Amino acid sequence: MRRPWLAVVAAGLMVAASAGAVAASQCPGLIKQAREALAQYKRSPMPAPVKDATVAAVETNLRGAQGAHDAGEHAESTRQAREALKLLGK
Repeated sequence: MRRPWLAVVAAGLMVAASAGAVAASQCPGLIKQAREALAQYKRSPMPAPVKDATVAAVETNLRGAQGAHDAGEHAESTRQAREALKLLGK
């Protein structure tokens, strides 16, 4: 007797593993993009209180994104990097 459920489980595991690899490869690019956008934002003319609060929030997100990436939590890393970009209007 064949075990079709075994093939389904194996296929599911392969999909999950490949999704993790894709997320792992996105993190560094998103973090780099956010760091570049932050550098550009810092050079922009804007009232200091608004700018300081945004810079602080973005830097917090970027530290979290890098830490999550280093810990292998790529979905969280991607989420925080995207949040940093959102704060910068990107």
